[in-house]
Amino acid sequence: MCLDGIIESKPNDGGEQMMTPQKQPELLWVVVKVESGIPVMVEAYRDKQSAEVRERSLRKCMHPENDETGVFEIQIEHATPLAYGNS
Repeated sequence: MCLDGIIESKPNDGGEQMMTPQKQPELLWVVVKVESGIPVMVEAYRDKQSAEVRERSLRKCMHPENDETGVFEIQIEHATPLAYGNS
């Protein structure tokens, strides 16, 4: 259950329930270059400004009638690791 930044409860040593704070998703900015309909390059950046600067530099050397570039925001969720062998 998720309440005000809390995503799950876990038992502690005293048998009580303690709450774990929710991790924020990590944001990545992905630049994709497509030449004649074929993706030829993918690069990831931690900030939007760097990705946009890279996209502009790629556009200077491309053929606009055949090629394309794009910047996409990707959210990476942090999952709780699974415990194996603890059945």
